[in-house]
Amino acid sequence: MFYIKLFFTFFKLNLKAQMEYRINFIMSIFHILILQLGNLGLIWVVLDSFQALREWTFGEIAFLVGLRLLSHGLFTLFLPEIYWGLSNYIVRGEFDRFLLKPVNPLFLLITNGIILSGITDFSSGIVILWIATKSLGLNWTFINLLILLVVVFSGLLIELSAYLATSSVAFWVTNLQTLNFITFQFHEQYILYPVSIYGKPIQYFLTFIIPFAFINFYPSAYFLNKPSNLLFHPYFAYLTPIVALISFGVAYFIWKRGILAYQSTGS
Repeated sequence: MFYIKLFFTFFKLNLKAQMEYRINFIMSIFHILILQLGNLGLIWVVLDSFQALREWTFGEIAFLVGLRLLSHGLFTLFLPEIYWGLSNYIVRGEFDRFLLKPVNPLFLLITNGIILSGITDFSSGIVILWIATKSLGLNWTFINLLILLVVVFSGLLIELSAYLATSSVAFWVTNLQTLNFITFQFHEQYILYPVSIYGKPIQYFLTFIIPFAFINFYPSAYFLNKPSNLLFHPYFAYLTPIVALISFGVAYFIWKRGILAYQSTGS
């Protein structure tokens, strides 16, 4: 309960700080909205020529895009410091302040900043998911809506875990933004499309190494009733929450080991 109250206290403070730059916020909204609609338009152009991509139609790929944006929007809004902040704090010798307070340092890092453009990502996800729903004629039952909620928050945890693990390498290497950028590219580009269209190395990587495929590809098979189109095993459609918990456990272990190895670089 203490951490929940503290989280919302920090969120309110960060929100006030962000709203001081309203023009920047409005511009970022338009930028991200154009970017996401551009991605969807590109997918439509590709599928207009080929009709389907490995048996995935436009509506089904739109579903993948929308599902990814829902969890990514929440990550961008609430947890951007995991991606942007850790390496910079270590390089500038500012990470020490997270260790000097009687609160979990990971919690302090997470609540140290927000990016309001995450609202645009999340809203775009809702719109694109609605487009997919209309295109495919999906009927959302109460149970499926609950499962969607679990999948979205599990996807958020998988994304958090991936960036926490890669960012924590900075405890040993100090400045490792390149690794985060590569991870970002896999998340931003490769799971816009069905993972089944890629070669085996990419399929294995996105399933077993950095399991971004469980954010949208595998759970989509459940919602779209496409278990036969999955890689490896049809049961993978139901594993997103389990994969999320395992991913966070591994990432948190790397984080804890990194803190033990941390040496301040000074200012």
